[in-house]
Amino acid sequence: MDRRSFVRAAGISSLFLAPGFVCAAASRIEFSKPEPHQPDELETAVMAEFGAGFRVLEYRLDSQTHHARIGHLGNEYLVASDNLRAWTLLASSIR
Repeated sequence: MDRRSFVRAAGISSLFLAPGFVCAAASRIEFSKPEPHQPDELETAVMAEFGAGFRVLEYRLDSQTHHARIGHLGNEYLVASDNLRAWTLLASSIR
């Protein structure tokens, strides 16, 4: 694959991702600051999945799903998990 084809493919793939980012930005989820007893288990689960540099900025428990806004080096990510082991990336804001 030459450079021109790669740039063209990257541009086309970004068009497919744009609606997802718009929907994620439109659906604002209310969060709360982590309570003192929660960060240990939550921070451990986030670090196990994403790496040591990530920290929990906000946290919300919606029925059985854990939603968290996490940060790393100024970037923020919205993630969700049902069991604190398998996390799904819902949105990101790369700065």
